[in-house]
Amino acid sequence: RKNTRRRQLFSVLNTVLHNKGWLADKVEYFETRALAFDLANRKLIYIDRYGVEDFQIIDLENFSDCFLVQKELMVKLILMSDGGAEQITIPFYIKYMDSPMRKRRLVKSANEWKEIISTQLELHQHSQYAE
Repeated sequence: RKNTRRRQLFSVLNTVLHNKGWLADKVEYFETRALAFDLANRKLIYIDRYGVEDFQIIDLENFSDCFLVQKELMVKLILMSDGGAEQITIPFYIKYMDSPMRKRRLVKSANEWKEIISTQLELHQHSQYAE
C-alpha cells in the first residue's frame, strides 16, 4: 500500500514538473503527501492524495514568512504574505491520518523545510532591497 501511494504521488509530481518545465531540487514523500521545491523558479509543489486538490503550486514570491506550528494533533508549516492577507498551510503530521511513530521524523522534516523556505524568503527580501 505504501509503495502504491508513493507511486501515485510520484506520478502526480512528475506530471506537474513536466507540464511546467520545472525541476525538483528537493522532494520528500510522507504518508499520503509529498512536497517538492524548484529552486530556480522559487516554487513549492504540495501534493495531498486526500486533499481537495491533487496538488497545489506555491509561488514563494507571494510570501514573506514561514512558521512551524507543533501541536499534539498536527505539525504544520504556515506561509504568510506581507500583512498576512494570504496564508497557506502545509501539514506534515496529522494525528488521525499519520502513524504516531512517525511524528518525530515528520517534525524533523518540517523543521528542515522551514529552514529551506525561510532562507529563500530572506534571500528574496534582501534582493528586493538591493534593487
